[in-house]
Amino acid sequence: MGRVAAKLLDAEKVLAKAKARLLVSEVRQGLSKVVEFQPDLVILSSGNVEAFLHPHRVIEKAVGRFGPTGWQGDVGMDPRPYFSTDPEKAREQLRESRLKVAVKNAVMRPFGGYTRMSLTDFASEFTAVLDELEETGAAVVVLGPSKVSEYYFPYSDRNLARFERVQQEIVATRARVRHISVRDLVPYRTEQQADLAHPNVAGHARLARAVVANVRVMEPATVG
Repeated sequence: MGRVAAKLLDAEKVLAKAKARLLVSEVRQGLSKVVEFQPDLVILSSGNVEAFLHPHRVIEKAVGRFGPTGWQGDVGMDPRPYFSTDPEKAREQLRESRLKVAVKNAVMRPFGGYTRMSLTDFASEFTAVLDELEETGAAVVVLGPSKVSEYYFPYSDRNLARFERVQQEIVATRARVRHISVRDLVPYRTEQQADLAHPNVAGHARLARAVVANVRVMEPATVG
């Protein structure tokens, strides 16, 4: 998405630092390279990794000890975002993906789950990241958490909304920071991948256009 936005903005240079599953605290640890790059615009996607609910740690530990390798870890029971182009393999992947989601629902409804970061810690770390980025003089566009399927990701959607409200409160007082709510921006079933959580190519293009609509370029820009 960032590269698409950069192209639309005719950016002279681009620093791509996007990595899946980084907590905002881990993003903060890697900000030195962004600061060194001296960008005019920073696009920050945040709130998903921190707000997703995962099966209870006791369940996660048991699956890690006795379950199949592909089921282990905090995202081991998440649905697949995409499937093989081979029909037979795709059917097998789909069956396993559906089974994972069914088991996840079965264990989370009675036992609950956990997030990788508390809302309080998220607010603190998110504030610190924006403080450091604003010191560079760059404009910042924050992409909020996605809307997700309540069945594929039990209890996560309402928690994602809670984290986004905190984001919006923190951003509201900052003149050079804009927040874009992704929840109602990307069509839920036509521009998301199979897991109904991650944008597909069309979804990323829509996000890029939204970023561009929220900035005004006065001269050639660099994007971080």
